[in-house]
Amino acid sequence: MTKTIDLRPWQSQAIRKCMNWFLLENNKRFLINAAPGAGKTICASIIAKELLDKKSIERVIVIAPRNEVVKQWAKEYNFVTDKFMMKVTGSDDDIVNNDSDVCLTWASVSSLVNEIKILSKKYKTLVICDEHHHAAVSAVWGKGADSAFENVMYSIILTGTPIRSDGEEPVWFAYNDEG
Repeated sequence: MTKTIDLRPWQSQAIRKCMNWFLLENNKRFLINAAPGAGKTICASIIAKELLDKKSIERVIVIAPRNEVVKQWAKEYNFVTDKFMMKVTGSDDDIVNNDSDVCLTWASVSSLVNEIKILSKKYKTLVICDEHHHAAVSAVWGKGADSAFENVMYSIILTGTPIRSDGEEPVWFAYNDEG
């Protein structure tokens, strides 16, 4: 049975643009900036499913800010892909030798940098960074993410807040003064 998910026009457009950005233009990172509750999770899950179906990736890692969001991700990802997503809550979880996709908190990334590096060298990996503004370049979470995910195949960056209130730049963002 095939699921039908009614998408908003912006979601359909973002999915199309992201797939072209990754597969036709050979870019590594794609930003989705939309308001909270607009449907970024479903949109990114559909992109992940399409990349998995095309065998462009083999594994998915999601980073979220809090355990509640990790649980939400696992549930919605399963709804879209019919795949289980392991919810990682600490550094003792074995993410390398597990056949599941993984969802973890930003705080967990710094304690699992080596494991994430091994996983993304072993498999063609997509990382989805939810609420990416939490990972400032000079902050612990930003440094951990930058190091851990240097070898991933693709990154989808999700945010409703592309500019931090403390003036720090999130990792992987490029700003210019041209507007």
